[in-house]
Amino acid sequence: MQEAIILRLRIELERSSLSWKLGPVSILHLSIYDSWNCEYLAIVIVTRWWPLVLIPDRFSRDPSYPRRKLNTTTTPDPNTPTEQVTPPFSTTPSPTTTSKLNNGPAFDLTVICPPLVFGPWVHPLGPSGLASLNHSNSEIRDIVRGEYRDSRLPEPLAPLWVDVRDAALAHVEAILRLGSGHGELSNGRYTICSPKRFNYHMVGEIIREEFPEWAEQVLPPKEEIPPFVNISLDGTLVTRDLGVAYRSFRECVVDLVRQLREEILREAEASRS
Repeated sequence: MQEAIILRLRIELERSSLSWKLGPVSILHLSIYDSWNCEYLAIVIVTRWWPLVLIPDRFSRDPSYPRRKLNTTTTPDPNTPTEQVTPPFSTTPSPTTTSKLNNGPAFDLTVICPPLVFGPWVHPLGPSGLASLNHSNSEIRDIVRGEYRDSRLPEPLAPLWVDVRDAALAHVEAILRLGSGHGELSNGRYTICSPKRFNYHMVGEIIREEFPEWAEQVLPPKEEIPPFVNISLDGTLVTRDLGVAYRSFRECVVDLVRQLREEILREAEASRS
């Protein structure tokens, strides 16, 4: 059943000559508004970076961000600055959208919002090499390269993170569980986040402990680990509903740094030949 759903969705996308690069909004727009022939579109998993659903004023009153606060904004308050209202997916659609949905194809829309995503990659990096890494991994890449050797390690905007393998597993589990009849998970809204906070000084400490010879070449002098920014994100529903057990930060960093070192050495060897 699960494989059939995924295969049928792939077939429909290929028939329509659409590229995945259109993104979820374009696909859903075609499905709902333009009578796109996608009768097999049963499950849509949308990934939205956590700050896109953040209303900054909320943190002046409550620095926690539990799942129940996700996507609660529908119509902007006229007294709220526009930049503080970013509801990419609302849990309460407008009457016009509701009418369109009622008359359009029926599919499940599950939204998963991660913070910074760290961890090893599996895709080919391509001609640009390590420059093509995602933004989250690029900071650790620069640390491992020695970009901060003569300065201080950077500070993250927020101490929130998830291992890329956990994020990937959540997406797969959402598809498989919905496809096998777990109706209670229908149209879920999830913030996926490790319960342990981080900063880049912790990355430095892990490198010193796990790769001491490399650390001597690339890290600045050891500093006291600064306090965390007072922000938290609730990722417990991902464990409860999707069965994801979060990896430790050490495991995530060790696996990533090992891969980064190999690629850095490979690139250095290639540049000499």
